[in-house]
Formats: sequence, structure tokens, C-alpha cells
Amino acid sequence: MRIVISLVVMLLLAGLVLAEIPITDQVGIDMNMRPRLIVDGRDFNSDTGLFDGGDLRTMIGINVMPNDNVLIRVRFRETRFFGNQASLSPSVNDFEAQEAYGKLTNVFGKPMSFTVGRMEYEQGRGRIMGSTSWSPFGPRTYDGIRVGFKPSFGYFEVLVIRALEAGRTDDNLIVVSGNMVDGHFQPIFVADVDNIDYGFEDLNRLYTMGFFYKRMMGDNVKFMMDAAYQMGTMADRTVGSYLIAADVYYKFDGKLNPFVGVGIDMTSGNKWDDDPAKEDSKLFSTPYLHGHGFRGQMDLIGEQQLGLMDLIFHLGIKRDCGLKVMADFHMFSYANDNAYVDNNGDLVEYTTIGQEIDLHVVKTVNENVKLDLGYGVFMASDDWVPDGDAASWGYVSWIFSY
Repeated sequence: MRIVISLVVMLLLAGLVLAEIPITDQVGIDMNMRPRLIVDGRDFNSDTGLFDGGDLRTMIGINVMPNDNVLIRVRFRETRFFGNQASLSPSVNDFEAQEAYGKLTNVFGKPMSFTVGRMEYEQGRGRIMGSTSWSPFGPRTYDGIRVGFKPSFGYFEVLVIRALEAGRTDDNLIVVSGNMVDGHFQPIFVADVDNIDYGFEDLNRLYTMGFFYKRMMGDNVKFMMDAAYQMGTMADRTVGSYLIAADVYYKFDGKLNPFVGVGIDMTSGNKWDDDPAKEDSKLFSTPYLHGHGFRGQMDLIGEQQLGLMDLIFHLGIKRDCGLKVMADFHMFSYANDNAYVDNNGDLVEYTTIGQEIDLHVVKTVNENVKLDLGYGVFMASDDWVPDGDAASWGYVSWIFSY
């Protein structure tokens, strides 16, 4: 009952305001304000109740185009959190420049662009390098330079950037990505170079080579796939790891436009008894993936040294009236056995982590108003969370756009 009441309250209170206001042909202002409320019971303990909180993210951006080949973009963001501050005290807040860059196109009269400053970047659907617009701190941004080329057979970019995230401010990223075959094939190479040794003999160096592929097969079948191999050195261990993530959807004809799908998200890993001093690391590291978009929307499953297997079943409808309802069922397990010693002193090996059910509803009321809500339940295995209750989580937001 408390969950239902909380969701009703969120429906009444949550919202997002988005507007784009052209001032002149050369100057435009865009504003984005998103209050959002969340119920969170992801501690696997029903006795602790639910945390009711939320956040308010406000962004104001300015675009200036002094001529057809120059764009100057600045966007400021302020974030506030609600539900966790002491009585009569102000909410925790954060203010910074979310974006600040200059972009030059038609460089030297060629199909080439040059961007410098703080900018967003995402490749494919964001499984390897992505944004994270779900975050109260706005989409992930990077500081650096970005050069784009547009030959006759596609589009390519080279980026030398740094991510603005805690613990990664000294990581230099060199990214080479492409968009070929009308966007169906998008290769990528990422070199993650850490400038701090953290007491290890060698600096951390990770090199990731992969691609994103998407294709419509007729009018009813959609296929998407990410694949990558990672090598280098991390914590004085040689790395050799891989990622395979694929989804296929089938859309039925009919008034509701129902669809079903299956997917897999698999990363390599080590055995629980591997000796770190002798065995290479098979952990596939993806610190820059699109947050909240993979491994379930409850964000309970992160990178696993043992590797991860996520089997996914999709079900939904997409009506012409602007209603989209999606349900995903995840079955999480380790790629290799995990182990622990039980109360009897026996060694127990297991792979099953648990199952998650996610519900996501988007309703377009009209061209300016949209409702977005989600709810998830995670049933952990007894080995992963002994004597744990089902965990639950939900959110709701209104989206007003102009």
C-alpha cells in the first residue's frame, strides 16, 4: 500500500520542463528543469521501509552561431536533492558548467569539424561509451577535443578527452569511432590511459576494440548487437576480456503494435579461485556505459570479476495514441562459479544472482506533454542475499516540452 501511495504522490508532484527559445537567427536559449521523485527499497529488507526522495535538475543553455561554420555552446546545470536533508536545512546542491565548447565546421573548406571544450559523447546505444541522462547530474560530459571527418563512405571521429567523474579525473581517453553503412555499423576503439600508479608497478592501460551493429530485417524484426575485446594492464595484471550484448525484437501487426524480444548481455570473468598473482584478469571494464540502460533499470548489478550473464526477455506495446508499455525480465548469473563457506563449514559454489522485473511506461499526452514512470522488483537468490526480501524501486516524472 505504501508503494501505491508513494507512486500516486509522485504522479501529482513530479515533472520536467523543457523549452527552446530562439532569440535571433544567431542566438538561442534552451531550458531544462526536471523535478523527479523516487521510491527506493533496494536493501532487500522489507522491515526498513522505503526511502521517498527525489531530485531537481535545472539546466540553462545558450547557443550562439556568429556564422554558418561556428557554434558556441554553454549550458549550466544546478542539481538539488530532496528527502535526505535535516529539518529546516537547505537541500544538498551542486552547480557547474554542464557543457562549454566551441565547434568549427567546414574546416579548410573540407567536410571536417573541430570541437574543443566540455561536451557530451555517445557511441551506438551507449554500451561501451555512453551518456547517462538518467543521472541527476545530467548527461555525462567530457573535457577535451573532438575532430570529425565525413568521407563518402561514412563518418569518423577522433576524441582526446577526460571524463568528469570522481576517481577518473586523471584518466585520459583516446577514442576513434565511426558510423558506416547508413549507421548500421559503428566501430570504436578506446584507449584509457591512467596517469596515477596507485602504488602499482605499471600504470593502468586499457585498450578496447569493438563495434555496434543494428539492422531492420523486413518490417517486423529489429536486431542490435555490441561486441568488444579489451586488453592492457590493470592493477599490475594483464587484461584479456570480452563483451557480447545483443537483442532481437519482433513486432506484430495490430492495433496495439505488440512486440516481443530476447537479449543477452555477457562479459567474461575469472574463476573464484584464480590467483591474481598468476592469472590474467578477464574482467571487462565499462565505466562509461549508458547508465540505467543496461543490466536492469534498478542498477543493482555492476561489473563482476567473475563475469556476468544477463538473459533478457522483452514484452510490450506501442500504440499509435502515444502509449508505450515495456516489461523486461532479467535473469542474472555469474559467468563463473562464486563460492562461500556456509554455517556448517562446507564450501558452496553457485552462479545464480537473481531475477529482476522492470516495467516502464511512457505516455505522450500531446506534443508538449509526456508522462514517464518505471517500477522494478528484484528477487535475489539465497546464495547472493541470504534470507533477503524482494527489493523494489520506482520513479515517476512528467515531461513538458516546447
